[in-house]
Amino acid sequence: AYDLTRHYRDEFVPVRKRISDEMLLRYNGMLVSVFELLADAREQVNAVNGYIDALRGYWIAQTDLQMALGGKLPTAEANAATTAPNPPQGH
Repeated sequence: AYDLTRHYRDEFVPVRKRISDEMLLRYNGMLVSVFELLADAREQVNAVNGYIDALRGYWIAQTDLQMALGGKLPTAEANAATTAPNPPQGH
């Protein structure tokens, strides 16, 4: 769950943002229609929603792990395992 969340945060969402920025430039240059721009905006929203779902899955898995261990994780592991991925910048 952590790797999936990091993939969304570090790779997928930023790429969708760059694609949307380029699509907006193409729209401003009258190279694409408003419908293509709206479809791209929908894809960007879907990417962010996917990140939110992955982050939710991470926290559920983290909580399940803590419950299985009978409490909070030990300090050495807590620093590495409980550090949630941060949201992407610019959103």
